[in-house]
Amino acid sequence: MNFESLKETVLDLIQTYPYVAALIVAVCLLFMLRKPKSFFKFVLLLLVLAGLAYGISLFSGVVSVGGKGSNEMRNKTLEQIEKDDGSQNSEPSY
Repeated sequence: MNFESLKETVLDLIQTYPYVAALIVAVCLLFMLRKPKSFFKFVLLLLVLAGLAYGISLFSGVVSVGGKGSNEMRNKTLEQIEKDDGSQNSEPSY
């Protein structure tokens, strides 16, 4: 996920729902003016949660790529075993 697509998504939501966006901004400003310490704690919590979500999505992407490579190796190995079984004699070698 890059920041350009995130920015475009936020701008699209603001343009689609301007009254909801204005209400959210007004509530945030009111909350910030009334209780700034609580507001900044809340913003910090949101930033930490966003960072965790980004880290989890990044980690899941790495795991899926690793799992795909593992499946390919396993399939190649099974194909090689099947090919070797067909070419060997029926007598076991000791």
